[in-house]
Amino acid sequence: MVEDRFGFEVANRIIENSDLSSGGVYTSVGVYDHSELFKIVGELSKETGTEASKLVKTFGEYLFSRFIDLHPNMMAKFADTFSLIESVENIIHVEVEKIYPGAQLPTFKTDRISDEEMKVTYISNRKMSDFAEGLMIGCSNHFKENLNIEKKSNDDGSVVEFMLTRN
Repeated sequence: MVEDRFGFEVANRIIENSDLSSGGVYTSVGVYDHSELFKIVGELSKETGTEASKLVKTFGEYLFSRFIDLHPNMMAKFADTFSLIESVENIIHVEVEKIYPGAQLPTFKTDRISDEEMKVTYISNRKMSDFAEGLMIGCSNHFKENLNIEKKSNDDGSVVEFMLTRN
């Protein structure tokens, strides 16, 4: 995403400035310490003047579009944003764990209030709710749904409630 949106030079510079234990070398089958993402985002934030939370949310949106490209058959199983989000725990995360055994995945609890409203509770010690929100935005964009997202967090960000409303 950084190369696509900001160029190779920026991507290279932020990786060099991040002092990463991986050296900034990543593969699609690897599992990496999430703290590296925060280091890279911090450097990108300095470089671009964009808030880190906005960059992480944008990365979630971007990554959702990559999921569509990489897993079109799985994505085709869902009719709308709510049906996909409701499947995260029992379908999508199960598939992710097959590909990445030992991955530290967040928990998503969903409560469909009506056809137009859903509460999603995000639980993770990694505190990446901005990324989860970006994925939800990317999902709603994919299904061409206008989605309003309200977010409430506990004190440390490990539990976040999202109220999703279709407009």
